[in-house]
Amino acid sequence: MSPAARRKSTAASASNAKTVQLDDAAHAPSENPIAPNMADPAILEKIDTLFAMGVGRLVPLPQIVVVGDQSSGESSVLEGLTGLPFPRNSGLCTKFATHVTLLRGPVKSITISIIPDKSATDQHQQAVKAWGLHDDTWFGKKSFAAIMDEAHKVMGLGKKSDGGAQNTFSQDILKLEIQGPDQQHLSVIDVSGIFRVTTKGLTTKQDQIMVTTMVRGYVENKRFISLAVIPANIDIATQEILTMAEEFDPAGQRTLGVLTKPDLVDRGAEQAILDLVNGHSHRLALGWSIVRNLGQSQLNSADKHRDDHEKVFFENNAPWDSLEADRVGVLALQMRLQHILSETIRNEFPKVKAEIHEKLAMKKENLKKIGGERITFQQQIRYLLEVTGSTEYPALRFATAIGRRNEQLAEMFEEHGHSYSSLDEPKRKDSTAAESAAATRSGSKRRRDEISLRLRNDPDGLEGLEDPEDTIAPKSETAILDWLTNVYVTSRGFELGTDDNAMLAITMKIQSSNWEPIALCYIRDVIATAHGLIIRLLGLLCPESRLRGGLINLLEQQLLQQYQKAIEHVHFLLNVERAGTPTTLNQGFNDELDKNRHDRREKDMRAKAVDMVFPDGQGEKYGEKSKYKAVLLPDVLAYKAADKTVQEHEAYYKVARKRFVDNVCMHSADYFLVTGPAAPLKLFSPTFVGRLTEEDLLGIAKEDHGAQEKRKALQKDIEGLKAAKKILY
Repeated sequence: MSPAARRKSTAASASNAKTVQLDDAAHAPSENPIAPNMADPAILEKIDTLFAMGVGRLVPLPQIVVVGDQSSGESSVLEGLTGLPFPRNSGLCTKFATHVTLLRGPVKSITISIIPDKSATDQHQQAVKAWGLHDDTWFGKKSFAAIMDEAHKVMGLGKKSDGGAQNTFSQDILKLEIQGPDQQHLSVIDVSGIFRVTTKGLTTKQDQIMVTTMVRGYVENKRFISLAVIPANIDIATQEILTMAEEFDPAGQRTLGVLTKPDLVDRGAEQAILDLVNGHSHRLALGWSIVRNLGQSQLNSADKHRDDHEKVFFENNAPWDSLEADRVGVLALQMRLQHILSETIRNEFPKVKAEIHEKLAMKKENLKKIGGERITFQQQIRYLLEVTGSTEYPALRFATAIGRRNEQLAEMFEEHGHSYSSLDEPKRKDSTAAESAAATRSGSKRRRDEISLRLRNDPDGLEGLEDPEDTIAPKSETAILDWLTNVYVTSRGFELGTDDNAMLAITMKIQSSNWEPIALCYIRDVIATAHGLIIRLLGLLCPESRLRGGLINLLEQQLLQQYQKAIEHVHFLLNVERAGTPTTLNQGFNDELDKNRHDRREKDMRAKAVDMVFPDGQGEKYGEKSKYKAVLLPDVLAYKAADKTVQEHEAYYKVARKRFVDNVCMHSADYFLVTGPAAPLKLFSPTFVGRLTEEDLLGIAKEDHGAQEKRKALQKDIEGLKAAKKILY
């Protein structure tokens, strides 16, 4: 069967199904059983219900949207699909989006309502929702035009806006629901056509931008199928809607091209249109269709239906009669749209359910962050008490972060805490210890290899605290033994079992000169971490800048006082260790001293034994024998008093260093800043809230208008999403 014959057969069966007599037969609604319902009607109706509820603003819903440039024939295509006699040349139906739903029902009826713009004022939304009508009888173009005019007025089009300009376009959506026993389910949205040239007194540049933005919003929706309407008599490359569709759907998976006005195509240019429809050029995954809308003379004629005129045109005019039936005419287009919409809904329905569930959870979480209303004194107190109960987990994370900084402190003290190299460290002859220490203390010169002590950046609000020196020069590699060569130890102190406790105090103070900058930079890092966490925590718990700023201002003085106490305690510990009497009851000191003496003696004996037995320097070949000789040598070598002092100093220094690091971590950091009763994270507590005056609460906890509006919007969204879940599940 030829394409023309197949078209005749399909059109004949479709025409026989039209039995409804209307006021204007040329505009009869299409009620053609051209295809069985391809998806569960209940699911299709659920999607439409969600759209009418405004859920599509929160979660993308599967829909077909008719888009095109101005005068492309959008409204005529919509009229052909729905059978509704949209008024022409009035400009009424092109000033807002129109959502048309065809439903199968026991009784023929039409329901008209307006879905208000969610960003409009409450007054406008209430007025729009209050308008609507339901009619069990079909009507012709005159009565429908009157209804469209009424909707036009309800939306406020033509009136002056608050800014003095005339409202030409509306973000409201006119919803038309048509039911009948022979209707096939179809849902389409028609939006205003894109225009490039403004008309004085009718449209403005702002209108142009608004329409383009509105159309883009529909086209970029990932679940919308774009029905791109393009006149066949115009170069498609000039059509902005096709460029927009390619931008958001580069693979053409969501775009169905519809060519109009084939009767206006210049002779000789038909082949380019045939190539489009047959998929030979500018291919789209959903393909192309071609329709022929009624001309003005045919609109005024009541002797034939719209579809009859279209059928005659495509059957009797070459080369259009060569096209396949499923690509020609509104009836075939309607069938394709039903199939596409059904497949889209079937594929996307599970995803829609999942996204509604996720979106509802997210909205609830956002509402929880905002908290309850804070209009009254009691509500403000309750809210702040709820916020204070949310700081426990962040406090645990803070302790973890400080634990890592403690480890870094211990490593830094072990590596850089001492000014002189120990006995086992290699010597470096570039400068003396005194020169390096003096240069570091005076700041008269800065070394390229200075060691940075700060590991955290200060957040805002800590400018008033002590700012310690944040770098030190590397330790001199001149061994401490060289410095104490001329010192002779003559007495034994009762505290430590050493010969001269006064000398130990002197060497200890010099050797620990780096302790102060290292310890102070450490405590500043802990303070920076604590303060930064408090700022971030209040940012999470108190999204409102007014509330967050007010709490920080009230807490700031107490926080700075606590930070200062931690710093002062570091100074106290430094004074005890570096200016006090070297004292320890730690058995580790004696153990370390014995170990140092033993290691020093063995090392010296081994070297001398090798030199004595193997003067030719071959002792390394006989390591075991050298060691044997060293052990057998009697302890007859006299050690210098300085060497003994160094051994005692190094033993005590190691014990004191570990003790000091522990005390700084436990007292200054942990007690004052982490776990103590006045630790920063504990200052924001129920006790703190209980001490606030009504004036304090009014200044920080009273909810501003923006927060109230945000809560209302979230509550409204949550109600809508909950209702959506009831519909879907």
